[in-house]
Amino acid sequence: MDTKYAPAERLSRNDIEKQLQEILSASYVTELLEALPYIAAILNENRQIIYANDSVMKLLGFTCVEEFIGKRPGELLSCINSATEPGGCGTSENCSVCGAVNTILKSQENNEKTVGECRISSIIDEKPMSFDFLVSATPIQFNQKTYTLFTINDISSDKRRRMLERIFFHDILNISGSIEGVVELLKTMDDANEIREMINLASDATRQLNEEIITQRELLAAENNELKSHPVNLSTASLIELSINSIKNHQVAEGKNIEISPQSENLIIQTDKVMLIRVLVNMIKNALEASLKNTTVEIGCKKENEKCIFWVHNQTFIPNHVQLQIFQRSFSTKGEGRGIGTYSMKILTENYLGGKIGFTSTEDQGTTFFVGLPL
Repeated sequence: MDTKYAPAERLSRNDIEKQLQEILSASYVTELLEALPYIAAILNENRQIIYANDSVMKLLGFTCVEEFIGKRPGELLSCINSATEPGGCGTSENCSVCGAVNTILKSQENNEKTVGECRISSIIDEKPMSFDFLVSATPIQFNQKTYTLFTINDISSDKRRRMLERIFFHDILNISGSIEGVVELLKTMDDANEIREMINLASDATRQLNEEIITQRELLAAENNELKSHPVNLSTASLIELSINSIKNHQVAEGKNIEISPQSENLIIQTDKVMLIRVLVNMIKNALEASLKNTTVEIGCKKENEKCIFWVHNQTFIPNHVQLQIFQRSFSTKGEGRGIGTYSMKILTENYLGGKIGFTSTEDQGTTFFVGLPL
């Protein structure tokens, strides 16, 4: 079978059931797996699940092992990339950056225990969900055959805590430190013009501080399905202007231009104003962060196939390995403990605004993020 990454070949259902009966014949194997407090499965050489413990049934809603044997881990977890290629889990281009399949392949290749982390984007109840897992793959011998003991431990909460610590202890402390510095300078100033300039700086920093806190509060509410959408009729031109005004004085915009495309149309759409501006501001901010000094970020809107399409373009190309992981929670090019910008854009757009978000990036055309919303 064709594949874009890991081998796609599978054993037949009949062969899988034979392997299952071999595993079940040794009670110590099943007892060992049932003693583990997280998902544990035995995989064959084709990365197919032969047996899994009760945690799979409890956490994923299966009633018996026969419902999922033969599946691969990504298919078990409803990973969005597991169905993009005929070969299933491990065979798409996106799978090349998946921590789960790479941990399994490395363990099989080196015949040793391997541990890694993976981010899984799934569709559950028709809504996108993101998870962070600590995974391990360990070779085990049984009846002169080599299998893989594969474990999955959900560390999403830990990742979320570390991310919030990074934001509050680093970003917010930096901003509050700037405000404190401006206040100390004000104590020593007598010139009215200089005092006014310092007050403006403090005001900008305070606004950034509030934005960081509000962003985190809204994202947590969005993940918990606690946000409420309030659609009203809005002008796309006014939405774009408001978004630009919200970010143009931010430090990421320093030395860079934000322009409205000459081809941009002014449409009337029915949507939630606060959520959409949050998405557009994030799109512009990401584009500015990726842009060099004295370059231009362009934003616009158009009607296409009875949808309203907002786009933000910058001149920077996104490397392929980064493209494959955009929109995943916890993934970031900015370092450990970051990675909520594109993820929050996706969850707000697709879970609450009823739209779709995507991007294109090429070396000659640069990068364009777009959001498509129903009119």
